[in-house]
Amino acid sequence: MHAGLALTPMVIGMVLGMVASLALVKRFGRHLLHAGILFIGGGSTVLALTLTGARTSSGWDLVPALLFIGVGVGACVGQLFRFILTSVTMAEVGSASGVMEAVQQLSSSLGVAVLGTIFFSAFDRHVPTHALQITAWACLVPRSRLRAGIPAAYAASARGALIRA
Repeated sequence: MHAGLALTPMVIGMVLGMVASLALVKRFGRHLLHAGILFIGGGSTVLALTLTGARTSSGWDLVPALLFIGVGVGACVGQLFRFILTSVTMAEVGSASGVMEAVQQLSSSLGVAVLGTIFFSAFDRHVPTHALQITAWACLVPRSRLRAGIPAAYAASARGALIRA
């Protein structure tokens, strides 16, 4: 029950992001997806920074980060389906929908597997908040490491967890 309550801000953010994206899609179009991705990245960064140096963390500490992530996911997911399905002909809608659903399931499974592996590899040797922090930084490794750079220790921990898996 505690885990469900802790994730409630993300669900609220998803609803808010979906409602906002419905209102803004005519004005911003596909750029709404970019904004959603920025919210997800920003939320992951806030989550990692919130946990930096923390020995313990409550669900309340995670609310801002999870809300940002939820808004981003809500803004992206619904509109992504819309953009993909409206870009194909009526004869292709069934196939496009099936392929889109399969890719979504595959990418979700892969994401859970990779991030779960990183978290539980880090969890073996670190306190839970540090393991979550490493996992949050790992979400940002491909982009942030190339642009602004993340702390090298976190990037190395995430890479090490993947190698050990």
